[in-house]
Amino acid sequence: MLGLNLMCVVIGLVVDEVKDKKDRTSVTRVIRTAVMSKQYGLEDFLAGLVADACSQYCITVCCHSSFTV
Repeated sequence: MLGLNLMCVVIGLVVDEVKDKKDRTSVTRVIRTAVMSKQYGLEDFLAGLVADACSQYCITVCCHSSFTV
């Protein structure tokens, strides 16, 4: 296998990283790519909805000291 291990391959696949998870624009940019692979043409609309849901979830979880699913 050319001397590569799985970790080297996975690290090379990282395309973007979100520094501030509460920033809707940066979260939308990352989510848009994943949504585009399945819902081409609706990616802008759906990525915005998913980003809003994620930010609401993060705000709710951060306010509580314990979280159970």
